[in-house]
Amino acid sequence: MGRNTQLLEFATGKHLLSAYNLLPKDLWVLVPEGETEPLRSAIARMRNAWRGVDPEETILRAATFTPADVEAATQTLSDPTRAVFRKLLRRNPVERHMSALTLQDDLAKVLRARGSYTARMASLEIQAALRGAGQAMAEDEEGPKGLRHQDFITTEPSPA
Repeated sequence: MGRNTQLLEFATGKHLLSAYNLLPKDLWVLVPEGETEPLRSAIARMRNAWRGVDPEETILRAATFTPADVEAATQTLSDPTRAVFRKLLRRNPVERHMSALTLQDDLAKVLRARGSYTARMASLEIQAALRGAGQAMAEDEEGPKGLRHQDFITTEPSPA
């Protein structure tokens, strides 16, 4: 599931496991029955392994995100791209893509349906976004005021 959420973050600028609107106490309420003790044990192990970084929120979020959270995270994407992520981020592994190849096939179908949107065009858009981010950071010593908020960053093609 980890790489799947990273792909979503690449596509949208948002991480599915960022519980920006819920506190850990709120997330514990969402934990399915019977999973509380295994999660507490995992959190304790990770606290030891991560040395000082508190993994509680991330682990709880991974255990409790819902299809509605996926919908909210993908709202800036096109419907065909959202469908790929709906399948990619299902809780039940048998409902997900069976392999990286089936995921690649679904993504290729989305790109083919766009017609003239090429890899070169995507590369140019990414380069322009990186240049803009660098310029915004260089212009402001206190932080990137001109940088777009992550909620508005997407890898969807710009309208023609």
